[in-house]
Amino acid sequence: AHSIAANRLSYVFDLRGPSMAVDTACSSSLVSIHLAVQSLRNGESDVALAGGVNLILTPELTITFSQARMLSPDGHCKTFDASADGYVRGEGCGVIVLKRLSDALRDGDNILALIRGSAVNQDGRSNGLTAPNGFAQQDVIRYALADAGVAPQQIGYVEAHGTGTPLGDPIEINSLRAVLDNESKGKVLIGSVKTNIGHLESAAGIAGLIKSVLAMQNESIPPHLHLKEVNPYLSLEDSRLEIGTYLRPWKRRDQPRFAGVSSFGFGGTNAHIILSDAPQFPSEARVEIERPRHLFTVSAKTENTLQDLAQLTSNYLNESKQSLADISYTANSTHSHFEHRLAIHAATNEELKTQLDAFISSPTSIPTNLSKPKVAFLFTGQGSQYSDMGRTLYETQPVFRNTLDQCAEILDAILDRPLLDVLFSATNDIHQTQYTQPALFAFEYALAQTWRSWGIEPHAVLGHSVGEYVAACIAGVFSLEDGLSLIAQRARLMGALPHNGTMAAVFADASRIAQIIQPHQNKVSIAATNGPENTVISGEKSTVQTILDELTKMGVPSKPLTVSHAFHSPLMDSILNDFETAARQMTFHSPRISLSSNLLGGILEPDSIPDAPYWRNHIRAEVKFAEGMEALGKLGINAFIEIGPSPVLLGMGKHCLPDSTAAWLPSLRQKQNDWQTILDSLGKLYIRGADIDWKGFDEGYTRHKVSLPNYPFNRQRYWIETSDKKPAVTKTDTPAPTLTPRSNGKSHSQHEEKIERSNHEQPQTATNITDRSTLVAIPPTGRQKFLEDFIQNQTARILGMAPSQLSLNQPLDTMGLDSLMAMELKNSMESKLGINLSVSSLLQGPAISKLVAEALEYLDAPVTSNEIQLVISPDTPSENPLSYGQQALWFLHQLLPEEISFNVSGAVRILGDLDVPALERAFKQLVNRHELLRSTFHVVNGEPVQRVNEATSGFFIIEDASRWKEEELRENLAINAHRPFDLENGPVMRAILFQKKMEHILLLSVDHIVT
Repeated sequence: AHSIAANRLSYVFDLRGPSMAVDTACSSSLVSIHLAVQSLRNGESDVALAGGVNLILTPELTITFSQARMLSPDGHCKTFDASADGYVRGEGCGVIVLKRLSDALRDGDNILALIRGSAVNQDGRSNGLTAPNGFAQQDVIRYALADAGVAPQQIGYVEAHGTGTPLGDPIEINSLRAVLDNESKGKVLIGSVKTNIGHLESAAGIAGLIKSVLAMQNESIPPHLHLKEVNPYLSLEDSRLEIGTYLRPWKRRDQPRFAGVSSFGFGGTNAHIILSDAPQFPSEARVEIERPRHLFTVSAKTENTLQDLAQLTSNYLNESKQSLADISYTANSTHSHFEHRLAIHAATNEELKTQLDAFISSPTSIPTNLSKPKVAFLFTGQGSQYSDMGRTLYETQPVFRNTLDQCAEILDAILDRPLLDVLFSATNDIHQTQYTQPALFAFEYALAQTWRSWGIEPHAVLGHSVGEYVAACIAGVFSLEDGLSLIAQRARLMGALPHNGTMAAVFADASRIAQIIQPHQNKVSIAATNGPENTVISGEKSTVQTILDELTKMGVPSKPLTVSHAFHSPLMDSILNDFETAARQMTFHSPRISLSSNLLGGILEPDSIPDAPYWRNHIRAEVKFAEGMEALGKLGINAFIEIGPSPVLLGMGKHCLPDSTAAWLPSLRQKQNDWQTILDSLGKLYIRGADIDWKGFDEGYTRHKVSLPNYPFNRQRYWIETSDKKPAVTKTDTPAPTLTPRSNGKSHSQHEEKIERSNHEQPQTATNITDRSTLVAIPPTGRQKFLEDFIQNQTARILGMAPSQLSLNQPLDTMGLDSLMAMELKNSMESKLGINLSVSSLLQGPAISKLVAEALEYLDAPVTSNEIQLVISPDTPSENPLSYGQQALWFLHQLLPEEISFNVSGAVRILGDLDVPALERAFKQLVNRHELLRSTFHVVNGEPVQRVNEATSGFFIIEDASRWKEEELRENLAINAHRPFDLENGPVMRAILFQKKMEHILLLSVDHIVT
C-alpha cells in the first residue's frame, strides 16, 4: 500500500494527525497540500507536512509511455511551443511545512509564503479519461480564487501545469484566459518548471509551488525554456497572459503579490493553489536587555556528520549577516539533539567561527547515552560572597533579574537597606552578617530559578550551612517569603552577637580533631566536616588559637578563616531560643525532592519535615557536608552544579567522591565574566545529554528564526550488483524460532540462510556463537565485550544493517527496531545464550549498552529452552511463561489500540427448541476441563506470564434478540465477534446466545492468545 510511505514517517516521528498517501496521478502533491490546508483550517492538525516524491526505479513505465508516444524524443519539455511533442519524465522530492499563520507568527517561524486559497475538482466525462476538460480547469481556478478572496486581476504569475503536449497546452491557456483576462492592464506571466527539470509526475505540483515561492523570495521570475515558436493553437493576442521567456523582475510592493499554481492529473483530478507574499512587519527594535555571549549547539548521529555540520556552519558564517543571537536560537531550538554533540559559547560570529574551525581541525565531541543526567544543586555557604557579584547576570538575564527583584521586594519590609544596594554598591555591607545571609539566599535562589528556567531541574539538593536554607526552599520545605524571613531573622540575631569568635580549617580527620578539642568543648566545637581530611573548628578566638598552636606542634596543618562570627559553635547558644520562637511562625513541609541534610549527613526521609527545632539545631550543630555528598553519590548523581557566586563546594565535593565521574559545574566565578562561566557549564551539561529548554533559555529576549545549513546526511549507496556467479548459500543447523517482520511474524524454519551479495557490507553474525555455560566461563571483562558484539551483530542482522552502523548508546527504536523485531532479538538471546531479556525493557526502545547490562544480570537465571513452554494443569493457581507465539500476541495487545482485537470467532444458527441450561452446563464443564480457558495474563518482574485460575465467570451470556431485525442481529454479531478481551481480568472466551422466537444464534469468540 502506498499509504505506508506516509504512515512510516508518522511512525518514525511519532506524528498523530492524518497520515495518508494521495494518488491523483500528476496532481497528487498539490492535492495533498490542499488536504493539509483543510486539516489545518478545521483544527484537525497544528502542523502539516505535505509534498510529493517521484522516483524512476524501473524502466517498464518509461518504455510504455515511450511506445504510447507520450514522451518527448529529444528529452526537452517544450511547453507552449509549436514543436511540443510530449513530456520528459523527471524525479525528485519536495515537502513543505504548513502552519496556521497565527501559530507561525506566535512561534517566530521563518515564513516563506502564504497559501491564500486552494481548490480541487474533477473533469468528469470529457473527450476521454485522460483528455483534459477546459471548463473543469476554469472552475477549479475560480474556486481557488474565491477561497482565497483574491480577484483575477490581482494575479501576477501563474505556474502552469504545462506538460508540453499539443492537446493539453492550448486547453490550459484558454482556461487561464477565460478566468484571468479582463480589462486590467497588468500582465500575468506564465511559465512551467517542467521546461527546467521535466515532469515530476506525482511531485509535479510541489515542484511548481516551490518554484513560485522562490520567485517571490528572489523577487524575479525565472525564464520559461525551450520556446521558439508559440503553438499556433494558442491565442495570446489582446490577452493579459504572457509567457516569460527571460528573467523578469518581480519586486515586492506595498500590496502583496499573488501567484497561482496549477496541477492536473491525467485521470481528471485538477488542483489550483493561490499563493502570496510572506507578511512583512516593521523591524522590531531589540529589547534593551541582551546577554553578551551566546551558546551555540550542534549535534549529529555520528562523529563524521558532526564535523560535516560544523564545516557547513563555518562556511555559512563567512557570508551570513544574521546576528549570533538568532543563529544560536535557531540552531538550539529548531533542531533535534542527537548523540554526538558540540557546544560553543561566543560573543561574536567571528569567535564562533574560530571555535568551529578549531573543532574541525581537532574534533573532541563526546557521545552521550542520550539519557538525562541526574543533577544535584549545591548551594554555597557564607564566605563566598563579594561585592558586585552577579551584576552582569542581573543586567542581562530576565529570569535572574525578575527573581532577584521579587526577593528585594519581600526583603524591603525586613532589612533596613535595599537588597540591590547590598549586592551592587561599593560599600562593604555584603560582608556584614545581617546582610550577607539574606543577600546570599536571594542571590542563590535567583540563580537556581535561572537554571530551572533552562530546563535543568535538580534530582537532589544540598546546601552548606546558610546554603541549606535555599536548598530547602527549592525543595519546597517553605515558601520564598518564609525562607527570606527565616534567614533574615537568623542573620539579625547572629549579627548582633559579639565579634569574639573565629573559625579555622584543619586538614585532618574529624575523629582525631574531636579528641583534641574535647577538653575545650564549652568554647570550641567542630563546625563542619568538609572532607576526609578537611575539618572546620569554631569557637572563642583565644581557645581556637591555642588548639591551632597545639596542632602545629603535632604537624597538623591548619588555616584561619576570615569570618565575622564563630558559626556552629557554643557562641551561638544565646540566640537559639529567640530563633526557634521566630521559626515557629513559619509553615514547614516535607521536601518534594531529595534534600541532603547538614544535620543528619544524609537524605531526609520523604515524610520528615524540617521544622523549627530542626533549624534551631542547624545553627549549632556540625555541618556534615562530607556525609551529605556521599549520600548524593549513592543516588547516582552525575552532574553537580554549584549554585553560588564562587565554586567553593565543588573542590570539596570532589575530595568527598574521589571515584566519581560526575561533571562538576560552577555557576559563577569571581573576576570572570558571568556568562562565560555559566554558559560553559550549561554547554558541558548539554554534551552529557541534558535536555535543555531552549525556548526558556531565550525567554525574555527578542529572537527570530533564520535559515541555517541543513543536516548533512551520511549518504550510502544501496544497489544490488548483478553477477553471473550464483549466490553462495551457507546453511547452519542452529534452530532459531523467531519472529520477524519479513515473514509477517511467523517463525523461521529450523535453519538460517545467509546469502553473500557482492559489493555489500554483509551484516555479520558472531562466529563464536556459544551456549550459556561457555559464556559464563568467559572472564567478566571479556563477557561484557562478547555480549556487546553479539547483541550488536544480532540487532544488525534483524535491522538489515551493518554492525558498524549501530552505536552502543543509540536507542534502538530510533534505528527502526519495531515490536516484532524486538521479539526476534529477545528470542535470539534466549535460544542461543539462555539469557532472558525482559519484554518491558524492550518496549522502551533501549540502547545496546542497556541490553548488555540487563543480560549480565540475567546470567544466573535458568537456561531457557527453544521448546514452546506448555501450561501444565496445576492444583492451585500458578504462573507460567508464555510461548513465543503468545509473547508476540501479548506484545501486540500492549502496542495496538484497544479497538483492535485478535479474536477467533464463529456463529451457528440453531433452529427449534434448545435446552439452554444444559448448554450453559456444557460450557462450564468445558472451561473447567481446559486450563487455557481459565487463564489470565499479567506482567511479573517485567515479564508477561499466564496465570491459570481455579475458576472464571462471565463467559456465557444470554441476549434477548426477539425484537431485532436481521440487520440489527448481524450488526450485533459483528460487534461482539470483534470486541477485545481483557487479558488481565478475563475471561478469554465468550459464548453469547442470542434468543429469538423459533431459533437461537450462538456466537463463540476466543482470544487468539489461548489458541
